[in-house]
Amino acid sequence: MDRSQWFREFDLKKSDDNNLSGVRGNSLEYDFYVVYVKNKELSKTEFLVTDYEDDNLKALQFTGNMFNSEIPLNPADVSDDQFYVEHWYKGYQFKYNGLEQLNEKNSIDKKQAALTIQKNKSTQAQFNKRPLTLSSRQTILEALTDIYFESNMHEPVYTVQILTRLHKFFWMYHPDSDSFMSKTTFILNSLVASGDLKLINTGSYAPEPKALATLEEYKIKAKQDEKDHRDKTWALFWSGLAVVFTCLSALGTLVQAGMLGPFKLL
Repeated sequence: MDRSQWFREFDLKKSDDNNLSGVRGNSLEYDFYVVYVKNKELSKTEFLVTDYEDDNLKALQFTGNMFNSEIPLNPADVSDDQFYVEHWYKGYQFKYNGLEQLNEKNSIDKKQAALTIQKNKSTQAQFNKRPLTLSSRQTILEALTDIYFESNMHEPVYTVQILTRLHKFFWMYHPDSDSFMSKTTFILNSLVASGDLKLINTGSYAPEPKALATLEEYKIKAKQDEKDHRDKTWALFWSGLAVVFTCLSALGTLVQAGMLGPFKLL
């Protein structure tokens, strides 16, 4: 495997601040790499590679919960398995632990994505006939936190990722996808205003500790609503049963009083 060839590919198809702006049209044309360097001993991300010049790497160091100060990296000091690569490709997001895995699987993943897009055309046509249903704040917050904690990298989560988690890739090709994206972004920004999320960059978010408390409150409320609904259902059942017994008792009384003849089965 030629590492320098991959570095040239990364440089040719590197992301910038506008790559994941959340514009639906852009997401369908994605073809770029996001490259991280991990500290294997600590099992966490240390650097976000930003540039490749003269066989050297430039990277932003991860401190606190952000990538900030830029430093040079010598590729010779970074082993192949320390690289963690994301390839954003035509609405898909492929993830690779190490350059070897990237080298083995990337071309296969791209071919499979092309085949899947082709197979999904008929399904997409049916999907486009239905209106897109906006998810609740709870559902969106749950999806974001699930994506965030699924990876030890604790990377910011993009609006595109959330909508793809909830609606697969079909939403991207829906006629109302731009409006749908805008409405979802509005909900995400409302979660920022309530202190549940933190806006990292345009279109990317990370959960705040308050998000877990909010989700727990949602779960408690959902359980209470379910209990209330169940109690009301049983109350209506027993009330209806009482009415039936009351009517039967009244009819029996009338029969005994001779006001009604006895009932006969046909």
